[in-house]
Amino acid sequence: NFIKKNLNLKKNNIADLGSGNGNFLFHLKKKVPFQNYFGFEYSRQMLNKCKSQEYLKEINFNEINIIKKPIRPNMDIIVSTAVTYQFKESEFIKCMKNIYKSLKKNGTYIGYELVNEFSQELTIIEKTDLYKTGIPLHIRSKNYLKKILIKIGFKEINFNFFNIRIDLESKKNISKMS
Repeated sequence: NFIKKNLNLKKNNIADLGSGNGNFLFHLKKKVPFQNYFGFEYSRQMLNKCKSQEYLKEINFNEINIIKKPIRPNMDIIVSTAVTYQFKESEFIKCMKNIYKSLKKNGTYIGYELVNEFSQELTIIEKTDLYKTGIPLHIRSKNYLKKILIKIGFKEINFNFFNIRIDLESKKNISKMS
């Protein structure tokens, strides 16, 4: 709904930065048809998978390293989900500068990221089966982000915090700690 409210009257260029398997764009295209959709991804493996999927054929997928260069052509709306929190500070600033350069005049950037309302910057190392040696997750404060984004050139900055209200099932047969 937020994306629909930010559309111009013409056909818009809408990008998913870090498009992964393409599912976000697939569902968005069903809800908001008649737009130009672009998926930008760092992983060639994910890009090749998206390009080979028949149901994603009307979406233009491209490889990009957003830290090194902006998106072309310029976009009306750019969405990223769980992308920028992976970057250390210097990379994050380069990334945000390139996102800003990737937007058309009066374009909109929507970032679904890890943000906190406190005056603290946090880094957590997540270790999983996928990231055995760990991956840093940078949880930036709203105040820090606002300062950086204004310095880059973003004009209107809004934060909409939300909670995901679901209960995750616990694994059965977990041995009790003694």
